[in-house]
Amino acid sequence: MPHRNLVSWTAMVSGYMRNGAPELGLGMFVSMVRSGLCPNEFPLASSPGACQSMAHAKLGHSLHCLAAKVGLDGNPYVGCSLLMSKGNCHGYLCAYGFFSNLSVKNVVTWNEMIAGYGLHCYSEDVVRLFHSLLCFGERPDEFTYSAVLSAFQQAHDTSDCSENPDEFILASILNACANSALIRQCRCIHSVVFRTEHSRHFCVASALVDASAKCGDIYAAESAFTAVSSQANNAIMYNTMLTAYANHGLIEEALSLYQEMAKLQLAPTPATFVAVISACNHLGLVEQGKLLFSSMLFEEGMNPRRANYACLIDHLAWKEHILRMMPSSDGAYVSLSNVYAEDGEWQSAEDTRRRMVEYQVQKVQGYSSVEI
Repeated sequence: MPHRNLVSWTAMVSGYMRNGAPELGLGMFVSMVRSGLCPNEFPLASSPGACQSMAHAKLGHSLHCLAAKVGLDGNPYVGCSLLMSKGNCHGYLCAYGFFSNLSVKNVVTWNEMIAGYGLHCYSEDVVRLFHSLLCFGERPDEFTYSAVLSAFQQAHDTSDCSENPDEFILASILNACANSALIRQCRCIHSVVFRTEHSRHFCVASALVDASAKCGDIYAAESAFTAVSSQANNAIMYNTMLTAYANHGLIEEALSLYQEMAKLQLAPTPATFVAVISACNHLGLVEQGKLLFSSMLFEEGMNPRRANYACLIDHLAWKEHILRMMPSSDGAYVSLSNVYAEDGEWQSAEDTRRRMVEYQVQKVQGYSSVEI
């Protein structure tokens, strides 16, 4: 290639790095700099991560100096790569000094630091870093939770940590287990919760019930719920367990738990009715679902939320009751068609739209208004 620009050099550097040839990638990067080109954040973010041992420590330091010279040492992605280099060459306790001085930290740099500490079994520091991340207002992502869980697994448990994770950390990790259906990790955190007596906190207890249920272990969810509800009754806990029963198709248990709430005089919330009406939907108990919705309106005096209306529409659509109730309403047909579409029943969705044409039901055009 007679004329090489920054893009072509960057493509070669990145290509070598991604295909398991870091030595060639570093060599290409050095050649690029010697040719007189000033690197941008892309090759600089790729190169330091290739410095994997003390043999590359000097080169890693040179890359850090170059990044500072061109004003990119504050870039979070370049910083993350430099952090990885320092951690691999000098250890993550040394890398923490560099991490502390980073002018811009994002979730990527936090994840790298947490993962590095976890890899070297610094479980206590993992907990502190995760807590600091939350205090700084950074939002953890799935890689953060994975790094924290891996750290606990690497250390087998948290028994050798002088500082136990608090209720906020445990609730966050349990939510990650629930979203990823990590049953093994969920059981590990379950044992930590009861050993540290954090089960008394409703945010942890409800997260534990939710995570166990979403991981498929409804018996563990029941066990956690029973342990907490025996100490104090709380509508949030009952709502979580109601939702778990409904999602597992345990309709009789859900309705029984709802009746138990009434006996204990626990005030239901809109979330309570979403769970119970969903349970009725599974059994096709259309009339009972309608009665529950009426109860929410007239007996409890609640203003239904969007989730309540969506649940009712889904419930009535189970046997197309919504069309019999509102045969000339364009909203009824559109809502039913959308329910079918979300479930992947495209033929039913198309049939519903076709019936609108047959019955000459016109869809009212929506509009927006702006005050001038």
